[in-house]
Amino acid sequence: MTVTSPDIIFNTIDNGIIILDDNLNIVFWNRWCELKTKIDSKDILGNNICKQFNNINEKTLKRKIKLTLSLNSPSYYSVNPHNYFIDININSITDKVYTLMQQSVTLVPYDLEKKQICLYIYDNTQLSTTNYRLSLALQELELYKNQLEDKVELELRLNKEKDRLIAEQSKLAAMGEMIGAIAHQWRQPLNALSGHIQFLEDDFDDNIVDEKYIKKFINKNMEFVKFMSNTIDDFRNFFRIDKKRVKFTVREKILNTVKIIQNDLDNHNVNITINDKDFISYGFANEFQQVILNIINNSKDALIQNNIENKKIDIVIKDTGIIEICDNAGGIASDIINRVFEPYFTTKEEGKGTGIGLYMSKKIIEDNMEGEIGVINYKDGVIFKIKLNKIK
Repeated sequence: MTVTSPDIIFNTIDNGIIILDDNLNIVFWNRWCELKTKIDSKDILGNNICKQFNNINEKTLKRKIKLTLSLNSPSYYSVNPHNYFIDININSITDKVYTLMQQSVTLVPYDLEKKQICLYIYDNTQLSTTNYRLSLALQELELYKNQLEDKVELELRLNKEKDRLIAEQSKLAAMGEMIGAIAHQWRQPLNALSGHIQFLEDDFDDNIVDEKYIKKFINKNMEFVKFMSNTIDDFRNFFRIDKKRVKFTVREKILNTVKIIQNDLDNHNVNITINDKDFISYGFANEFQQVILNIINNSKDALIQNNIENKKIDIVIKDTGIIEICDNAGGIASDIINRVFEPYFTTKEEGKGTGIGLYMSKKIIEDNMEGEIGVINYKDGVIFKIKLNKIK
């Protein structure tokens, strides 16, 4: 039986193998080491490895060798901080990260009597390069994530600010419409008061002013004043900011909203009907009224703009929690009907619409009241459909 020499085996292994004694003198230097370092074994054998390679920590290596021999067990030698044990240039790799081969080293007992250990040197350059590039990629990814989070946070702040500004614009636009509605509501009683005051002097000259006349005069004119005062109260309640969710009767809130603009509807010959069904919902009652007002005003404006002769708005309340507001204003073009809830989008003539009423209506119903709102063309007009959370 032929016994293969350890030298032959060690020289065929594709790793560095160095045998050292406990004084750190090189006893064996394999072919791999020769090829990688360009140092022939005959020129290095017997030399102290620390003097040959000055980056090696002599105290640490001696301590590791002593531990390995005493335990008669392999141990790992840390090559930090250099990440190599012996300096080996790597010239053939393109786009390289390291100029010196990155290594890991294992110490194995070789001859306990002679106090010799075997150093196995592994080429870790590819793994270290991969880890380094992975680390860079992770750093870039973290940087991108942080930048993305900053962008998202900024976008959220901008969106909140945009929604706040749109809400303010919506309020101002609604208040402008309401002031116009107040003017309509007050015009008739103001005219009546003016007429009564003008006729008072003539009646006095005609000697028909007596106690009975004065009482009747006061009572009649106080009715006008009370009507005007109630109008102010209605508008003040309408614009009160809801601070908490409440239960409210849907039909009552719709009737209150219609009452506020009834004069305006009458002046434009718009006939509005509301069916008798009802249900109770839970949410911000005044905001719900704002939505109803926005939709009715949009329908009214479309009826006027399109010169509809028999102007109609029908409000249908269903006990399933659905409100439908229908008109006969001619409908909305199919290529833009899906955009009516976008901010600043309007189908009205230039200068006659802000494009924020329906946007705010959608925000109120879907975000604040967790409901749904949509619009479809139907027959000779449109149907705005609102679905609310029904309590009973």
